[in-house]
Amino acid sequence: MDAPRLDLLSEQLTKFVTLLSQMLEKDPEAVANLAANVSRLAKTMDEVLTWMTPRPWRP
Repeated sequence: MDAPRLDLLSEQLTKFVTLLSQMLEKDPEAVANLAANVSRLAKTMDEVLTWMTPRPWRP
């Protein structure tokens, strides 16, 4: 397995931070809204995966 390319990781992280900065300039609440939406998505995914987990008492 190849070692991770830190230059590529750094480039992608820089793009992400730049995008967040631009979002924050346009809409100061954008990052908070994004975090809230990601949190809701994670909760929903957890509920779906929990529901899909096989249980002996569920057909």
